[in-house]
Amino acid sequence: MRVQLLDEATVDLADGYRFYERQAEGLGEYFLDSLWSDI
Repeated sequence: MRVQLLDEATVDLADGYRFYERQAEGLGEYFLDSLWSDI
């Protein structure tokens, strides 16, 4: 399956990654991994 992300969604994902990385190292990666596994 191919997933296409809008530019706005890409920015939101990057913002979310940075937010969670500030909370704890590695949490941003977990955030992205969790999102992709749900898609």
